[in-house]
Amino acid sequence: MSVQETLVRRHFFPLPLPAGPWRWEQLWADLLFMHWPVPAHALRPHVPARLDLDTWDGSPWVSLVAFRLKRVRRRWLPSLGLVANILELNLRTYVRYRGEPAIYFLSIHADSRLAIALARLLTPLPYRLARMGYHRDGADCRFQCSRLHGPLLDVCFTPHAAACHPRPGSPAEWLLERYGLYAAGSQGNPVRTVVEHAPWQVQDVAVHLTANTMGEPWGLRLSHDPELSHYSPGLQAHVWPFANPEGATMPRAGSG
Repeated sequence: MSVQETLVRRHFFPLPLPAGPWRWEQLWADLLFMHWPVPAHALRPHVPARLDLDTWDGSPWVSLVAFRLKRVRRRWLPSLGLVANILELNLRTYVRYRGEPAIYFLSIHADSRLAIALARLLTPLPYRLARMGYHRDGADCRFQCSRLHGPLLDVCFTPHAAACHPRPGSPAEWLLERYGLYAAGSQGNPVRTVVEHAPWQVQDVAVHLTANTMGEPWGLRLSHDPELSHYSPGLQAHVWPFANPEGATMPRAGSG
């Protein structure tokens, strides 16, 4: 275990770690977070009933997160080069299960057929294929995502100010500092994993949306500028296998 891992586990990490070892290591880079409050009545039908919607200032929130997945490796194995340096865009919301704050993904898009096939085989996460581009000119960035029917997201953004940890008790801390992750299992019941990483360091970012239809399948209007936005240069994360929240490990795909 590295010094960083030891510090995270002993002095920071807010959740009990699963009994077994982490299974996957990922390197996330150039992350843009955009956040919106949304009506609970629009969001509730799309989240498993066993998960409570978490709220800030009386509203549930959703976030779009665009980033580069620069490296993926299985524990004890080298990086999977064929699924490195891919682009991802996820739409997530914020939930609680028995009081524990967590994230729930509504959708995940990526630009690699192989990565999506592996993710669908190994996890219950809702991956879909899309065309994506991430371009940078100095400090100015542009992220684009589209499918056959047209653009899903087209956003220009410019990070500014120094990177820092979210202020304790702030909306940024509430949105970002979550390490439990839920997804809908094969029977529609939630399954859980833990994602371990160092605390986020984020920068303020100026955002200009040209197109955003990502919320439409869920009846969410996200075409206006986000209420809050953040940028992070990135970090390394460790991911455990999905399990049911009562403690039993989720069967692998294809098992009985």
